[in-house]
Amino acid sequence: HLPATKHVVILVSGDIAQSGQEAQYDLAENFIEKIRSSIISQKSIPVSVIVAPGNHDCNFDGDQEARNIIAQSASKKGPSVPSSFIEIATSVQINYVNFKRKISPKPKIGDKLWETYEIEVDGKLIVFDALNASWISTRHEQQGNLYFPYESYETQNNPEVVPALRVGVLHHPFSWYSQTNVQKFRSFMHGLEDLIFTGHEHYANARSSDEVWSGGCN
Repeated sequence: HLPATKHVVILVSGDIAQSGQEAQYDLAENFIEKIRSSIISQKSIPVSVIVAPGNHDCNFDGDQEARNIIAQSASKKGPSVPSSFIEIATSVQINYVNFKRKISPKPKIGDKLWETYEIEVDGKLIVFDALNASWISTRHEQQGNLYFPYESYETQNNPEVVPALRVGVLHHPFSWYSQTNVQKFRSFMHGLEDLIFTGHEHYANARSSDEVWSGGCN
């Protein structure tokens, strides 16, 4: 497909490193740059790299007691998660953040949990939403313990800006979120995105959905 392509986007849905170490990101950067260079050598087109962090992109070395307490109590705060919680919880991702700044374009908008990128191709707007699903990940990840304060991002669905395609990227599939969070979070994302890429579970799978806030899946 490359001869007819005008812009390549490389999506990585987390676990770029093994344990969030700086040297591991040096290897990843070199690997991705080889892919980018190979594409450009075949056709001179833009190649963008958009990433989202996974649990292996967290460096859990050192004292994690305070962070673990935050991870356990974040969901109790609901959508009003204190900024101090987010700062401490995402502190284990500093090496990932430095890596991302090197290889990815600057997001249109964003914070430590959600970044939105915009790419225009042939006059059509394509939007990528990269979510930090692993912000409260722990060393020994347990299914059903994750939480994402999606309510803080409901304004992302701006009716005045309708992209030709909107793509969500997050590491953990929705089945890894708590029972109090998963249904509405999943419905929100299904209503917002045209495509959603996840990772974490080491097998390939695809599904289509007509769910918008409530409904079923095909």
